[in-house]
Amino acid sequence: MTCPTPVFSIIIATHKRASLLSRALTSLRAQTYPHKQIIVISDQHDKATYDVAAESMATGDLFILRHGIAGPSESRNLGMSLITGDYFLFLDDDDTFDVHFLENLANHLPHPSAGNTPSQVFYTNFEIVNELTEAEKITTTQISPVDISAQAATSVFIKNFIPNNCLIFPKKLASEIQFDAAIPYEDWDFILSACGKMPLHHLPVYGPKIHKNDSAESVQRGKSNESSLLNCYLSVYTRHPAPTPQIAAMRTALFSSLGLNLESLLQSVNK
Repeated sequence: MTCPTPVFSIIIATHKRASLLSRALTSLRAQTYPHKQIIVISDQHDKATYDVAAESMATGDLFILRHGIAGPSESRNLGMSLITGDYFLFLDDDDTFDVHFLENLANHLPHPSAGNTPSQVFYTNFEIVNELTEAEKITTTQISPVDISAQAATSVFIKNFIPNNCLIFPKKLASEIQFDAAIPYEDWDFILSACGKMPLHHLPVYGPKIHKNDSAESVQRGKSNESSLLNCYLSVYTRHPAPTPQIAAMRTALFSSLGLNLESLLQSVNK
């Protein structure tokens, strides 16, 4: 079921992972809240991906085959240019939403149709779904809820603690900020760009499910991310200066705890 004027637009960037995309789309199709638009952007021609989208999407949803440089940043930027909902969200193609997630959001968010103009970026709690595999097939799962309400929203300027799937953005931001594929940790950069426009506000709900598993592909991806982590932090800190002296001090303390001098590292990056 769709609505001519959806409340939520959900953007999925995907790259030749049809079986995972199918799981993500199944979780969206099962939502108890109908007023949504699904936008899938594929950066690679892949018949299996197309077939999954064709089976899972409804009138008003969009499937786009994007040409050019592969990667989620450009796909998400294209998706943002196509939204019709009052709010937009991102769902990674290997993750899912609980079937009641959008309904719970609708009960907590300001409704523009009622004259309430959204002036905040919202974020929620989430669950980690640890998947144990054997011969690349999932055998068991362990679900761990993660409540991030205790962390001050401004601490996102020190370390990113909000998964991309947990954020809900007012529509107006889709034309004001973009993902930058040139900067490492583009998800964090995007959040901080949004913070330059609107404050963050936590919602006491769960719904996003972050799937993790012990497959060879997943382990290798994790190692690759770890090796570039320092450059990620320095890039983000350079682009988004600390908004307060307290945040600046906490950034310095974080690096000091690792035996690193943040000021010296930033100076070397900016030469």
